[in-house]
Amino acid sequence: MIDFGLSEEEELIRTSARSFASEKLRPHALEHEELSRVKPDVVDAYRQLGFSLLEAPAELGGAGLSTFAKCLVLEELGWGDAGAALAVEGVWPGYYALLESAPKEVQSKLFGELAGSGEPRCALVLDVDGRLQIQNGTVQGSASFVPTASAQTAAVLKEGEILLVDGKGLTFKPLTGCALQATGPSEIQFTDAKILHRAKDPAAYERCAARIRLYTAALLVGVARASLEYAMKYAQERSTFGKPIAHHQGIAFIIADMATAVDAGRLSLWKAVYQLQKGEQIGWHAAAAYQEVGENSRYVTDYGVQLLGGHGYIKDHPVEKWMREAQVLSTIWGGLDQADLDGAELVLAG
Repeated sequence: MIDFGLSEEEELIRTSARSFASEKLRPHALEHEELSRVKPDVVDAYRQLGFSLLEAPAELGGAGLSTFAKCLVLEELGWGDAGAALAVEGVWPGYYALLESAPKEVQSKLFGELAGSGEPRCALVLDVDGRLQIQNGTVQGSASFVPTASAQTAAVLKEGEILLVDGKGLTFKPLTGCALQATGPSEIQFTDAKILHRAKDPAAYERCAARIRLYTAALLVGVARASLEYAMKYAQERSTFGKPIAHHQGIAFIIADMATAVDAGRLSLWKAVYQLQKGEQIGWHAAAAYQEVGENSRYVTDYGVQLLGGHGYIKDHPVEKWMREAQVLSTIWGGLDQADLDGAELVLAG
């Protein structure tokens, strides 16, 4: 039986994450987007909370808490600013690859290096279109979008394999004018990038891809919730024909559908996390949850813009930013299309 009640610890985690998002992320969202980075004091404040390594085991410096607790944090961060969330997270979600496939000595070495560095970063690439080649223990090629401006290492998921790659062989070309700008988004070039560890393990690959999808879905729930709340408040304050537009039937129906979409996405995510924590095969559940949340978030953020009319398309209001973020988070790391393909294969395989 799934219990949706939060424990006292989970309530505290969510409250702390919500406070951080409302005080450190949301007020500075435009500034971080213009800078293409998050201010150092915000990064430091997040590290002090210890949320970045929430799921990592204690021997690697983490808190050893549940994926569900992490999803609670990520929803709040996505509500505050999804781009800044990925920036302050740093090592995640790329380090799911490390936790799923690397031997303990490799985990200890890389986590220790990241813990001692100024701004830990692990680039993540799902090479679903074969743009990367493996030659003589190195990786060659490029990926068109990664949400980071630098990295000490990279995790590459390719054809059932998980590879950890030395950051010395990586070059980052900044991208502008796109979503998640606070991360310092880049095109990444692999040039004789040395493979530190290579694991051909389809089961680990599936678990890693699934956990990445759950991570991204949690951010998307927060983005959709932010758009719903803002658009609903706007519709209650703006009046036409003597009453707030939220009380006109057509607008009220749209808002109700948006609220339903947010809740349905969250429940889909929580169900998948529940299956993961039970130790069940998670590939199908994660693909389905990501698909549900991705489609719903695009619906909600699109209508979030439309409910503001012409105002929705200018940066005076954040709804256009949330629409861009929902689009990119639905296409990053293989996106909804790859989730559809993987889910179809799993269904056909029974």
